[in-house]
Amino acid sequence: NTIPYTIDATVTAPMRTLIERAIEHWQSRTPIRFVARSGQANFLRIIRTDNPINTAGGIGMVGGEQTMRLREDAPFAIMVHEIGHTVGLHHEQNRADSIRFIRVDLNQVRKDEVQQLEVANYQTIGTYDMQSVMHYEKSAVTRYGNRILETIPPGIDVYNDDGLSPADADAVARLYNQPKTSTTIATSPA
Repeated sequence: NTIPYTIDATVTAPMRTLIERAIEHWQSRTPIRFVARSGQANFLRIIRTDNPINTAGGIGMVGGEQTMRLREDAPFAIMVHEIGHTVGLHHEQNRADSIRFIRVDLNQVRKDEVQQLEVANYQTIGTYDMQSVMHYEKSAVTRYGNRILETIPPGIDVYNDDGLSPADADAVARLYNQPKTSTTIATSPA
């Protein structure tokens, strides 16, 4: 449950404050704890990038130095999202059961981002959650500015700028074998 981390010197003070807020958000809602790295071999290194894409550097702790690249203008929810990958969460829209809840128009998706929307075969926890911080918004990675996905039924809000949904927190607790203490109702229309 513990992730040693460092924040690179290239990260500006305002960006560092937002990263620390995202870390605190995770710690206050999940069993995950972040500690300043003090020589651990496996750790998360958070750096600032000018690349147009924020990246977590892997799903779960991959071993050794794992580099999370965040843009200076990355909002709070994106930071929470990228930490979610480090913790072990995949994109919600990639779940095998996603075809029951969303339609994706791959013709509208930037070619370098198609894999971010394709259905994948990985372990899912809980029910589909349209309010998951791990869910792409309707116009994310769009090629032409149009919607890339629509909900089934149409018109349901997806994505969540506030950070972790209750179902996200529940999934992490289950992933890290924490005892279930409550029932979480997700935003799935099924």
